[in-house]
Amino acid sequence: MTYSEPLISKQTFVKIMNTMRDREDLVVKLNDVIREYKATLNEDFLDGNALVIGGEEEILELLEILMKDSCDDISYFMWEIDFGRDYEPGCFKDNGQNVDISTAEKLYDYLVRTNFKNE
Repeated sequence: MTYSEPLISKQTFVKIMNTMRDREDLVVKLNDVIREYKATLNEDFLDGNALVIGGEEEILELLEILMKDSCDDISYFMWEIDFGRDYEPGCFKDNGQNVDISTAEKLYDYLVRTNFKNE
């Protein structure tokens, strides 16, 4: 079954990406606190991920399916350029052309343009 439109709206995609970004930020902050108080906590194996409900890999997989992302562009956006915060012009190209994916909105537009051509 093929679709010429994504099964997820731009608004929902952006909301999910922002939630994932905020979750990752929380994990980083928790890890900072844990490192600061590690001796006091006397816990060798505690980290921020253990304190935050997971599921990010499953959510990423669902987004990749819904957006027909077979090139790991969503994963790149999330992990390599930190949800667009580390985006620099030229860091992402398609057919040799620079593509601005500095925000979840721009990533969504790119994925729709690329993966949902009239079929």
